[in-house]
Amino acid sequence: MNLNVKKLAQPVIIVGLLLGSPLTTAEAYTPFAENLPARLVAVKSASVISVEAQTWPGFTRTFDISLAGIEVPQDTPAAGPCERKLAKQALAFVQDSLANAEVIEIKGMKMENSAQQNAEGDIGTSQGSLSQALVSKGLARPDSIDSAKSWCE
Repeated sequence: MNLNVKKLAQPVIIVGLLLGSPLTTAEAYTPFAENLPARLVAVKSASVISVEAQTWPGFTRTFDISLAGIEVPQDTPAAGPCERKLAKQALAFVQDSLANAEVIEIKGMKMENSAQQNAEGDIGTSQGSLSQALVSKGLARPDSIDSAKSWCE
């Protein structure tokens, strides 16, 4: 009888451990250094920056960093003329800021797993946080603001 209980208990314990493991949840985590030096690859939009970073000595990867915690205006046919103008200004600001940056870092990168190319975080330069700079210039707003709210009033 004791042997049968052990045979049944072992798979139950293993399944319980796997279900409670962080490997089975879809929560984002930081798999690399909190501040990871990077090199600009491309500005895909005002809120998506493609960068290359060394994640391990001799191992370089490219990441598309979505600026977390902010919303930027959109240059789409559905957007009004004012929002489209702001979107173009935001894109130009990001391009200029990163083209002239001597230092670029991925700050607080979060991703679901370390194999992904897409991540959320911020881009830091010697001038500070790119997300904060966009907000302070009026070219972005916190994502806690209702997205239906007009950019121009």
